[in-house]
Amino acid sequence: MSAATSVTTLCPSLPGGDNAGGIYPAKGGAFVEDWSTGNLVFCSGGTSKTIAMPPAGGASNGYWGMAGIQTTPTTLGLLLLLISSSLQGFWLCGRATSAGCGLSGSVFITLPASFCSSEPTHTCDPRGVALDNSLNVYYVDGNNAKLVECTYTSNYQTCSNLPASSALSGHVPEGLVLKGTSFYISDGGCSGKVWKGTKSSLSVIASKGEDLSSIALSAKNPTKTTHVYVGYAGGDCTTNPTKILDLTDRKVVFSQPFQSIGFGVPGLDSNLQFTIYSPGAAYQASDTS
Repeated sequence: MSAATSVTTLCPSLPGGDNAGGIYPAKGGAFVEDWSTGNLVFCSGGTSKTIAMPPAGGASNGYWGMAGIQTTPTTLGLLLLLISSSLQGFWLCGRATSAGCGLSGSVFITLPASFCSSEPTHTCDPRGVALDNSLNVYYVDGNNAKLVECTYTSNYQTCSNLPASSALSGHVPEGLVLKGTSFYISDGGCSGKVWKGTKSSLSVIASKGEDLSSIALSAKNPTKTTHVYVGYAGGDCTTNPTKILDLTDRKVVFSQPFQSIGFGVPGLDSNLQFTIYSPGAAYQASDTS
């Protein structure tokens, strides 16, 4: 483990021993996406508990990406989005708390079939996902190497590949975070690139030569300024250990040979909480140097 940090366990496993997907900050812990089922799990204090299940049509595996946005408490409150590559769609949890989804009536939203069939692979492969203040959905498509927008006003039935997608050609975009109008994308392929840009264009800001399966922006560091962090899935392309990297300071925040128990960091959030795909677990890192 790097001397730069300390790590605590939010939960060593998910209910049923399932694999883990995305993660999002919660008061007293973290919301964790169950990759195997699409369930929403709350992890805290070394325990995990299923607090919500997907609506009809949404129970399956392939849940990699999760996003959230804080709206006014009287409308949607904290709105979480859980997206599945295998089902090519997502479900929403409104007024989310550690007890579950306070807003009932969610349905599973399938991405438009006509759009997915027009993609290069004739299917959609949503991975990292983000929401903007207008509740438009953005996701990176790993197999098609696209940055996609689906509009709220169309009930997410109007989707388009954004012009910035041209920068992703030949890569496997997997992690996504949106801040204002700026997108940060990490490459799940062995080039390990990181891009920053807008809907129109993206530029490479780093290249790490390993599967960077997740990305986050966080000010949880001594300078209290926003840094770019990535989850480095050691063992996928190299023999290096799994890591959390601070790209801004060019340092390792956390390093652990997770290869012995499975590797892959599908979730990393603004509190430096992260998930390990297998076995499904969630941890809290602290950047202290």
